[in-house]
Amino acid sequence: MRVLLRNLETGTFFKTQTDWTTNADQAFDFQHHDLAVSVARELGLRNLELYVTTEDGRPISGTRL
Repeated sequence: MRVLLRNLETGTFFKTQTDWTTNADQAFDFQHHDLAVSVARELGLRNLELYVTTEDGRPISGTRL
């Protein structure tokens, strides 16, 4: 399972604080939803979705933050 952050306006995935990607495979894997939420809060990121996929990239769920 991979835990990603996705920008709801652009559809891009968090890679680094200054770099976002359209490719979920290149996105940073937070591995745990608690870490993803913590980083989003710390960086002041808004309009995000906690996006969970299988290891091979199939979406499992998305939850608006």
